[in-house]
Amino acid sequence: RGRFDGVRAYFHHPVKSGRAIRRAYNDYAVRNFTVDHAAELDKVLAECGGGSGLGIQVRFATPPGYAAFDLSAKFGAKPEGAAALLRAVDEAGAAPGLSFHVGSQCRKPEAFRVALALAGEIIAAAGVAICSLNVGGGFPVGYSEDAPALDLYFAEIAAGVAALELGERCV
Repeated sequence: RGRFDGVRAYFHHPVKSGRAIRRAYNDYAVRNFTVDHAAELDKVLAECGGGSGLGIQVRFATPPGYAAFDLSAKFGAKPEGAAALLRAVDEAGAAPGLSFHVGSQCRKPEAFRVALALAGEIIAAAGVAICSLNVGGGFPVGYSEDAPALDLYFAEIAAGVAALELGERCV
């Protein structure tokens, strides 16, 4: 602390030890966390003394087939679980958000629009207005093959976010 006063720090890995959460909260003023199951939400709330003042994003699993490495096989709540978890975050008094990661080395920009449409379904099922949306990563790096231009990805993200009509509350 001190060196970067005024910055907003995030702890986006969906699986964290209680000690890591406590240190992030107390030593580094982290107030934004990501969870993908109820036990992780309970742990964050316990280590941070409740939900007030926190931003908690629910990471949801995205459909496979778009990336070289599908991270949703390991991380992310299924849509129905994500909706329930989003409601639990809201009920705990934290600022609710959604997060996803389409997978590493994603070579299909439309993966983001598909994931954002799924985010809309989760928001509707939860009945909760979100305060934040994290589109994760997954943008490809051209190693031995050419990767699609980043502009194609950003266009898909912009169109997908616009379709959600999230309002000014969501960052």
